[in-house]
Formats: sequence, structure tokens, C-alpha cells
Amino acid sequence: MKILLIAISMILSLNIQAAFSSNSQNTTPEMKYETISTSDLKAFDKPGGGIVFVTSDGRYAIKGTVVDTWTKTPLNSLKEIAYSTSHINLDAMGLDIKALNVITLGNGPRRITVFVDPLCALCKELVKQAQKKTNEFTFNLVVVPALGDKSQLHAKSLFCAEDKSDSLNAYLNQTLKDLKQKKTCDTKNYDLTLLSATLFNIKAVPWMIADDGRTKYGAADLWKWLAIKNGK
Repeated sequence: MKILLIAISMILSLNIQAAFSSNSQNTTPEMKYETISTSDLKAFDKPGGGIVFVTSDGRYAIKGTVVDTWTKTPLNSLKEIAYSTSHINLDAMGLDIKALNVITLGNGPRRITVFVDPLCALCKELVKQAQKKTNEFTFNLVVVPALGDKSQLHAKSLFCAEDKSDSLNAYLNQTLKDLKQKKTCDTKNYDLTLLSATLFNIKAVPWMIADDGRTKYGAADLWKWLAIKNGK
């Protein structure tokens, strides 16, 4: 966990530098930062345009440019902030989901990213439902050890498997740990998988990202939720 937190800190620093750099070819000095404990921030539309953030006790106000560092997008209104906080654009982030610890299900035109645990019964039921929707959707099942050490054994065994052609059946039968392993396994992208789950603040699974960037926890009303695209 300590390594993940260090990695997150480094990524945030790089994202901030890139987001505020006017020329991507210019080098930016290393940014110094200090953690400040304060109350929650509330965002307000500023008269004349722009955004101002005010602490809940009213003591501090923060003015200036607001940037979504994941997508390097300036946010100029409360509507844009609300959209940014409720959507994740994987393409704009440059995150290749297929490089993560993934099982791909289906070949439909709509790409859905689902974070699942190898031993999660609710996740397994969702995957069984998804098998009936493969003409409409492509499901990228990102396998993470959300439920502890036993799940870690299964998840890492999937990543280091010599042959992943039967990985979906192994997932459904909870036998990922029995897949034949490579003699050597570079776990860099497995670590990136765990880091991604941490960055997205995933507290429980299944957790998903729709093709329009909306996020959702749990399988309840999933197909109704997916029927709503681009907020319509």
C-alpha cells in the first residue's frame, strides 16, 4: 500500500505539471507541495465567470484555474465540475485497459469496464448476465483482489498465466489460481491494475465505467443504467 501511495503522489505531481504547462515540450521544474488539513471545499460560480472554492467554515477562498488533471481539461463552470466528478474518460487519461489484469467478454460496439474480484459472488452473477449481452457490449473485466489474500492469489495467477484462453471459465469456476504460470512474470502492469483501482477510489465490487464515462457500484438496475447513454 505504501508503494501505491508513493506512485499515486508521483502521478498526481506529473499530472499537475502537465496540466498547467502551456507547452508540452517545455520542461517544468519539480513542483513542491505541502499537505494542508482544512474543512471541505464548496464550489461556487463567480460573478463575471469562473469558479471560486470556499471552505465550509467560510475562512478560505481559492480563486484561479480549475483543471481536471486526469484529462488536462479546464473546468469553467459548476456544470463542468459536476460532469468531471461523475465521469471517467479512460481514453483521455491514456489508460489502456487491455494492458491491465483483464478478461475480455463479448465483441459488441459498446465498451464497458467492470472491476471484479475473483471470489465475489455478485461479480460472478453479473458476468453470467453479461454473457447474454455480448453482441451489444464488450466487457473488459478488470480482476482485482478486493476481498483479501485469497483473491490476491487468484488475481495474480490470472495475470501471470501462460495461457489465458480459458480464463473466463476459470473465473466463473473460481479456479484462476490453478492456471499454469509463466516461468517469469513481469508484474508491472499488475501493479498498474492495483494502482488504477486505488486512483478510482474503488471501495467495493463490482464497480464499472460505462462507455460514456459514467461510473456505478453494484449490479442493481445495471441494464437500465446502461440503456441510458450520454445522460439521456
